[in-house]
Amino acid sequence: MTRSSKRITAIRLRGVSKRYESNGRAYPALTDVDFEAYRGNLHLLLGPSGSGKTTLLTVAAGFVAPTAGSVEIFGEALYGRDPGELQLLRAATIGFIFQSFLLIDGLSVAENVALQLRFAGVTNGAARRRTREALERVGIDGLAEKRPAELSHGERQRIAIARALAIDADVLIADEPTASLDAEQGESIIRFLHTCATDLYKCVIVASHDLRLRPYADEVVTMVGGRIAGRVHPQEERQHSGIVHAAVA
Repeated sequence: MTRSSKRITAIRLRGVSKRYESNGRAYPALTDVDFEAYRGNLHLLLGPSGSGKTTLLTVAAGFVAPTAGSVEIFGEALYGRDPGELQLLRAATIGFIFQSFLLIDGLSVAENVALQLRFAGVTNGAARRRTREALERVGIDGLAEKRPAELSHGERQRIAIARALAIDADVLIADEPTASLDAEQGESIIRFLHTCATDLYKCVIVASHDLRLRPYADEVVTMVGGRIAGRVHPQEERQHSGIVHAAVA
């Protein structure tokens, strides 16, 4: 699928706050956050540890309900649903790429990918086909029968991405996807996530410390202390710079 000229909002957070309580005290993780993410765009969240990046991802993905505010996915309220309905919606619409991979060592690579499809209610035949296609897309189809423990960090990260792609989710959310990878593996994952936005027309949201992602992002959101401190649009900046240089020349 290619980019559309019409910008389609995939995820929208309005006035979202999240507080955790411990020993009778409330600790704010997010405070009055407004955030929108679009199909065909890669949104990069930057900020120090504890800035609220991962909390924003988990709230946007339907894992953790906000204390206040609203979350929508393609215009529909994400929270306030029956838990089973929420699980089905999340399994079919959002692919989450965890920093720790969350793979099951007792299952093969293919079985790890197919498990997500079972949660989404996909039949066995379709699950096998979609698993094979997802593994081919990330370049590890030759490892389908291996166990995760036999593979490198980069290969395990590709399994995690294949698992998210197999459900054909319109939204991909990744938490520090290059954190445990070497430079070459990290660069490969960055380019692939960019391709998911540009060529597969998915909404991609990434939280990372990896500044190599910045040039690929349509929007860079800086977070500090649970708040959004700034937004820039690197690709628009480059286009504007090109126009200015052309005019000067």
